[in-house]
Amino acid sequence: MKHVFLSVGFFCFAASAVAQAPQGSFCPGDYSVVSGNVTGYSAGKVMELVRIRNEGTARLVASSCTQAALTLQGRSIALTRAPGAAIWSAQTPGGGGMLDLEFSTQSPRNVLSRMTTSDGTLRVNRGSRLTLQNAVGDPILGCDPEDQTPSTAQEAIGADFITASGWKSAEGYEPLDYVRAEVTDLGDAEAGDKASFTVTVPLSLDMAALPALEGDDFLVASCSGKLLVPTRKLLSIKVFPVDPGYSAFARIVDVETSRIEIQAEGQSDGQTPADAVAAMVAAYNGIGAPVTRRAGPFAGE
Repeated sequence: MKHVFLSVGFFCFAASAVAQAPQGSFCPGDYSVVSGNVTGYSAGKVMELVRIRNEGTARLVASSCTQAALTLQGRSIALTRAPGAAIWSAQTPGGGGMLDLEFSTQSPRNVLSRMTTSDGTLRVNRGSRLTLQNAVGDPILGCDPEDQTPSTAQEAIGADFITASGWKSAEGYEPLDYVRAEVTDLGDAEAGDKASFTVTVPLSLDMAALPALEGDDFLVASCSGKLLVPTRKLLSIKVFPVDPGYSAFARIVDVETSRIEIQAEGQSDGQTPADAVAAMVAAYNGIGAPVTRRAGPFAGE
C-alpha cells in the first residue's frame, strides 16, 4: 500500500520520495564487520586510538519487530528496541565491565553500531560498520507503526497521467505502482474547493520510471539479493485548482543535490480528474516529456 503525504514544502517531500524501508529494519544474514577508531574521554581530555580492524563475520537476525540477535566471534548478543524505534540496543560484559551497544540502519543491508563503556573515570566509544554479505532468510515484516493509507484519488490521477503519457510498460507493474501522492492543501470541501497535490515518480539515471517501493515492499526488494536500481531523479508535478480549471507545474529534480533541472507549467479548463490529468500532461510535455519507459526495480528489468 502507499502513503499520502501532507506537507508544506517541496524539499521536505523530495527527501521522503526516495524509497525507504521501515526505520530500524534490516536483512537477516551474515555481515562483514569493520570496527573503527577507539575514542576515550577522561577528565576533560580526549584520546583517540586509530585502529581500523576487520572483526570477521557476524550473523544478524530478528525474531520479531522488537527482538534480534547478533552472533560474532562465538558470542551471541540479544538486541531489543521499542516498537517502531530506529535504534536497537544491547548490553553485554566486556573489557572488565559492561558494554552498551546501539545499532542503527543506514539501509536494510548496512548497519552501524556504536559501543560505549565506562569505569567511572574513563569513557570509551567505538563505532563499527556491518555490511550484508549473504542473506539467510526473509526479513520481519509489518514493523512500521505508521498507518498505511489506501490508494487515493490523487494517486489514481497520477496513474491516469502515466497512462496518458504513453510510457512503455514493464511486465508485472501497473501505472499505480510508480506513483506517490502528496496532498499539500486540502482545500475547503464544504465550499467545493479542490485539494492541491503533488504526484511524484522516481526515476533512474537514464530517465526510466521506477516503481515507488515503500516500507515492507522496499525491505523485501532490498533483501532479495538482486541489484536495485537507485533513484537518481524525481519527476514531480504540483497540481493547483485555479478557477475554473487546474494549473500544473512539472519539474525534474536531482535527488542528490535537490536541484531543479527543468520545469514548466501546464493548464486545463474544468476541475474533473480528467482535467487535472490534462494539466499534468501539458506541463510534462513542456519539460520535453523526458521519461523513457517504465522499468522494474531491479537492474536488467
